[in-house]
Amino acid sequence: MKIFAIIAAIVTGLMLLVAFIGGVFDTVTFSIREAGPYNLIYKEHRGPYAGIRITLNDVFKYVVKQHKARVKQGFAIFYDDPAMVPSDSLRSIAGVITDSLLKVSAPYKSALFPETKAIVGEFPIRSFLSYTSGTIKFYPRLQKYLSENQYQLSGPVMEIYNSPNRVITYIAPINEGPSPAPQFEN
Repeated sequence: MKIFAIIAAIVTGLMLLVAFIGGVFDTVTFSIREAGPYNLIYKEHRGPYAGIRITLNDVFKYVVKQHKARVKQGFAIFYDDPAMVPSDSLRSIAGVITDSLLKVSAPYKSALFPETKAIVGEFPIRSFLSYTSGTIKFYPRLQKYLSENQYQLSGPVMEIYNSPNRVITYIAPINEGPSPAPQFEN
């Protein structure tokens, strides 16, 4: 009986550790502020959002190898709601934020994400599971925050992956002008 209690305690402890590392106990903090400007180098992606990591890594390697530019952070912008659009038709872009706009060649693109008023959320990166946990926690809370405060999005949400500081920043534009996100052309 004692051995079962020890095993149960170890299993429970491991489950709590995995939950902690996965960000289950973390929350998203919100603020309203100006975000940007950001110099973006990116590639368009059509298909399941899970494939965005490959696109992001490809752009990172291209910028470092071809331009020897200083990469500040990674980012992704998701244009479609996966609950409303078939997964093979989902549109997104992914890439890196650099110190300056670079001239790039196809299939890579560059654009300026201008300074914009936004709801900014932050979520800590504890492990690779944090990217999924952050998404699960941020988007439903954002919808609630928008309706409670009578805000409307003016474009898709931008996710910035700041690995050195171990934080994901979500930028949900609420400016009164056009969307600050680059147009998806493909």
